[in-house]
Amino acid sequence: MIDKIHKKEIAIINFLNEIYDWNLSHAGMDYEHYDAIGYTRKGNGCIMEMKFRTTHYEDMMLEKKKYQWLMETTFPKYEHKFYLVQDPTGIYIFWLNDIDINVLTTEDMNCPPTTYFTESPKINKEVYLLPKQWASVKILNYGI
Repeated sequence: MIDKIHKKEIAIINFLNEIYDWNLSHAGMDYEHYDAIGYTRKGNGCIMEMKFRTTHYEDMMLEKKKYQWLMETTFPKYEHKFYLVQDPTGIYIFWLNDIDINVLTTEDMNCPPTTYFTESPKINKEVYLLPKQWASVKILNYGI
């Protein structure tokens, strides 16, 4: 399962690099709190967390712990933080630096312990629900 997710991450990175002139590199196969590191098309240093969902939800779930780690990470050249969600309706990229997270409440949700869908029982995670309208970039799937 993890190999399949890494392949998706690399495909998204290649897509953003080739089509949108970003300059991203995959963070690697080890467990990191982000999946890509590099530069936006405007040359701004960034790190990006990615999630791949098989079901579409009106709001995009972001774990509070993951958000805090991304925002507290201080790489001098990589100050911009992005959260990318790909689901059946498209790709949504949230520029976390531009979101006032204080206007959102946190919710406890019963979730798998990891992205890798182990047989482990679900656990409660504190999450933010980001309205998809807040995405800075939307690459929508129109069934083409």
